[in-house]
Amino acid sequence: DGRDLLAIRVTIKTGSVMSKIYPVNDFLESVVEPATFLPLRFTRNLSEGRYRLHEVTTFDHQALKGHWKHLLKNHEETFAIETDTRDFLSFMFAMRRTAFQAGSNYTYRVMADEKLYDLTVEGLKTESLHLSGYGWVKSLKVEPKATFQGLIARVGRVFMWVSQDSRRLCTKATVS
Repeated sequence: DGRDLLAIRVTIKTGSVMSKIYPVNDFLESVVEPATFLPLRFTRNLSEGRYRLHEVTTFDHQALKGHWKHLLKNHEETFAIETDTRDFLSFMFAMRRTAFQAGSNYTYRVMADEKLYDLTVEGLKTESLHLSGYGWVKSLKVEPKATFQGLIARVGRVFMWVSQDSRRLCTKATVS
């Protein structure tokens, strides 16, 4: 439409040895409006072993509607969204605007699988992490808790460390 937009893209592929056992070739993309960081379109194209998924969700924030389309099964649905609804990928970048604090909980509504879910981010404690090439970086350990399956299968707990400077970069992430 002649607008300048941002595309956040993630590609996930297995290495050469693992690809012979269980090949993964996933592509995720969130196209966002730069001023608000609200998503206009979210695409998931997954190829994991024999599993295939190709879906596109478009967002109409003015009409408060989302439109989800499964491209392989030719199935689509329209669903209600809220004014600040984000897909998980655009949310991960938009949350950098928040100065998380230890001992605080933050709750968000995030779209996944054509539904809205609660996502809570708990600020745990501040730690200094040594990063090669950067030295010691003061970071807040946070734990996102979701009621849905996100980018990472919820087999355990996810912890992320976010730098306490103005950039709020992810300095470490673990899944257990």
